[in-house]
Amino acid sequence: MNPADKDGLRSNIILSLYPYIGDILIGTYGGEISRYSVSEQKIKPFLDTGTFLQGNAYGFKADHKGNFWIATFDGIYKYSPTEKTITNFNKQKNELSSDEIFDITFDSRDRLWIGTMSGTCAMALKGDRLDV
Repeated sequence: MNPADKDGLRSNIILSLYPYIGDILIGTYGGEISRYSVSEQKIKPFLDTGTFLQGNAYGFKADHKGNFWIATFDGIYKYSPTEKTITNFNKQKNELSSDEIFDITFDSRDRLWIGTMSGTCAMALKGDRLDV
């Protein structure tokens, strides 16, 4: 396994799996996110931008607006497929207790529940910020 390879799994340590638009996302330890194309039976990068090629991806969650949220050791990322934008929420820019995010989920009030190295918190999205 060569981390410089564009295609293929970049780490054998699998942390999370998630169904995504007919494919399967694979979150890894050290190789971040790969996408298994079911139709092509091939592993590819999640995005063609080169983003998410390194690091740890612990969990994935989609919200009701079609955004895709990713729990990493560098905070939380929100990917908007319609706008093709990626936003990072971390301890420096938001009120997260830790950048080491293990799991995320949404409740019925659309709050984002975040499991971190420092505990759990619930936050609401306010523009480009997560607030307690």
